[in-house]
Amino acid sequence: MLPTDAYIAAGVAVVGLTVLILGLLPPTRSEHLFRPLTLWRAGRRRTSTGWSCGVALALFGLLWLGANGTQDPTRNPLPFAVWTFVWMTGLTVQGLTAGLWRWIDPFTGPLRVIRALGLRPMFHLSRDMGHGLAVISLMGLAALLLVHPAASAPDGLGFFVALHWAGNMIWAVICGPRALHRSEALTVAMRVMGRIAPFGRYRGRAALGLAGWQRQGRADVGLALFMVALLAIGSFDGLYGTYLWLGLIGQNPLEFAGRTAVIVPNAAGLVLAVTLLAGVFALTLAAGRWLAGGGPPLRVAFCTFAPALLPIALGYHVAHFLPVLLVEGQALPNLLTDPLGTHADWLGIGHRPVTTGFFNRFDAVRLIWLVQGGAVVLGHVAAIVMTHRIAQRLYPARGALLAHAPLATFMVGYTFFGLWLLAAPQGT
Repeated sequence: MLPTDAYIAAGVAVVGLTVLILGLLPPTRSEHLFRPLTLWRAGRRRTSTGWSCGVALALFGLLWLGANGTQDPTRNPLPFAVWTFVWMTGLTVQGLTAGLWRWIDPFTGPLRVIRALGLRPMFHLSRDMGHGLAVISLMGLAALLLVHPAASAPDGLGFFVALHWAGNMIWAVICGPRALHRSEALTVAMRVMGRIAPFGRYRGRAALGLAGWQRQGRADVGLALFMVALLAIGSFDGLYGTYLWLGLIGQNPLEFAGRTAVIVPNAAGLVLAVTLLAGVFALTLAAGRWLAGGGPPLRVAFCTFAPALLPIALGYHVAHFLPVLLVEGQALPNLLTDPLGTHADWLGIGHRPVTTGFFNRFDAVRLIWLVQGGAVVLGHVAAIVMTHRIAQRLYPARGALLAHAPLATFMVGYTFFGLWLLAAPQGT
C-alpha cells in the first residue's frame, strides 16, 4: 500500500543528482569535503587484557547456556548475543563509531595471556600475507546465517561459535597475532567498517567527518574481495526471500517448503552473488580505465576503490536488519531476567510480551520503510563521494570524471536494486 515506486524514484534521483553535483565541483572543493571536524580531546583507545578476557569468559557462559539452557531460540541468550547483538547491532555501531569492537573482542586478551606464558608462534605471517582466509571465514559465517536451516538453534550455534573461536585462537597461537587481523571474519569486518565511520580520531582528538575521511590504508586483493563480499552478502540477504528468487529456484512462495528444501540453491546463490558482484565491479573499473585512456592497473584500481563499497554495505545492513531489531530487541529484558529459559524472574521485572503489531499500522510501516530506504540512499551517496575522491587521486582532472562515470552509473543502478529489494514481496 506504500507508494514505493515514488520512493524508489526519489532515492535514485538523489544518488544521480549527487553524481552531477560532484562532477561540477572543482577538485580542491571535493577534497575539502573530507576534512574532519575536530571535537574534544580523546584518550588512548587500547583496552586492557583483563577486559578482553572477561568478554571471552562471558562468551564461554553463553556457550554453556547454548548447550544446557532451553533450546527455544527466542528464550536462549546465545542466538540473541551472536546474531542480534554482535552481527546486526555490533556491525552497525562499529560502522558509525569505529569504537565498539575493542569492547567486545573475545580474542585479543586470551591471546596476550597465552603469549605472556611464554608460548611463542611457530610461524610468522608476513605483511604480504593476504586476507583469503578471512573471505572463506566470512562466507562460512554467511552460509550459517543465510543457508543453514537452523541458524539460531542454540546447541548447533554454540558448537559453531566454539569451533570458530578455538580454531582462530589456535591459528593465532601458531602464526602470531597478525593471523587474527588477516583470517578471522568478524575481526576483519569490524576493522574495515571502522574505517568508514563518521566518528573517529584525528590528531589526538575525537573527530566527525564524511564516510571515508579516515586513512584507508592499503588493501590487498583478498581484503578488497572481502569488502565486495560484505556488500554481496547483504544484497543476497535481501534477495533470497523474495518471490523473484523463490521463483527462480522453483519454489512456490505461497507454499514454501522450508529452508531445508533450499539449502543447495541458496548456497549456490550466495557464491554466485559474491562472484557476480566482484565481476561487475571489476568491469566498471576496467570501463572507466578505458574511457580515461589509461590509468593504474586493474588490480590496483580494484583494491583502491573497494573501500567505497563499504558505506553501501553498511546501508544495506541497517536496512535489512532494522525490522528484526525492532522485534528481537523487545526480548532483551526477558533474556536478562530469565537467561536459563526456566520462566524465572531474576531481575524482578516480569516477562514482557514481544509484539509485532506495529507492522500492521500504516504510519509505522511507512516510517520503517523510509528509514530503511534512507539508509540505502545515504550509503550510496557516501559511496559516490568516496569513489569521486579516489578517482581524482588516481587519474588526472578530465580522466577522473571519465573513469568515475561507469562506477557511478553502476552505483545509481544498485540504488534502484537495493530500494526494490525493500519493496519486493517476501515469501519466507
